[in-house]
Amino acid sequence: PKMVKDIVQEMIHKHLGWLVVWGCAFGGLMGLVVTIVNNWSV
Repeated sequence: PKMVKDIVQEMIHKHLGWLVVWGCAFGGLMGLVVTIVNNWSV
């Protein structure tokens, strides 16, 4: 039904911003950790 589609789209639209923010933050953090570990092991 159209109502369900609208609700789902609204939820995705609301949460997509946070998903992108957390994805970037988590990815950056992982990259930083890997870089530090690599520098330490040398």
